[in-house]
Order: sequence, then structure tokens, then C-alpha cells
Amino acid sequence: MSAPTVTPSPYPHPIAMVSPVPREMAVLQRATRIVRRVRAEAFQASIGKLGGSDVVLICTGDGPMKARRGLGESLNEFRVSALMVLGVAG
Repeated sequence: MSAPTVTPSPYPHPIAMVSPVPREMAVLQRATRIVRRVRAEAFQASIGKLGGSDVVLICTGDGPMKARRGLGESLNEFRVSALMVLGVAG
């Protein structure tokens, strides 16, 4: 039996997936082949491969102020092709 084929990503830069807290990112963290972790003052990030795509998984902290600051600083740090926001309100 041959290995499954993974289609390469059409994006030239990683896809950023952003969540306020790590528990909301846990499933993606487990599914991603992490190659590097970054811990900054306003965010934490894991860089790796998810399926055939390069991804940056970013946690900013809870609340609008932390989200704004963490997202701003992380987007200054990483060049990305797309941005997906994850989370649960309430």
C-alpha cells in the first residue's frame, strides 16, 4: 500500500491560524508537525506543516486588548498568505 498523496499548498507563505488561548488551538497543535516554537511578550507561535500547508499557529491571550496586540506583533514577525481566526465566545 502506498502512502497517501498530499497536495502542495498553493500559498507562497504560511497560513496563520490565530486563537486567544492554547486550549482552542490544541487539536491543530496535535495535528501539526511542529518545527519551531516562538515565545514573544504578546504571543506564542508554533510553526510547522499541517497537511500539505505551512502554518503558523498563534495564541495571543484572552481579551480584545491582548488579541489586538498579539495579532499585530505576530503579523510583524511572520509574513503570511492567509489568516484564520479560531475561538469560542462566551
